[in-house]
Amino acid sequence: MKQAWFREAPFSSVMTGRDGWLFLASYQMVEHYTGLARLTPEDLDTWQKLLEARRDWLAQLGTKYVFVIPA
Repeated sequence: MKQAWFREAPFSSVMTGRDGWLFLASYQMVEHYTGLARLTPEDLDTWQKLLEARRDWLAQLGTKYVFVIPA
């Protein structure tokens, strides 16, 4: 009702976009999407280690791991 009547997002962690679409606004999601927040070298190193660990774990199970970043 809050969204329909007052055109406000129903939760503080959500923002309302065009045509009433709801978007997650926590964890700097919007800032990362718009390029305002950048990953530090430490962040990138952490991501690399995580993705490589997943790849290696799945390889042991005979499964290929595909990581895709949509653009």
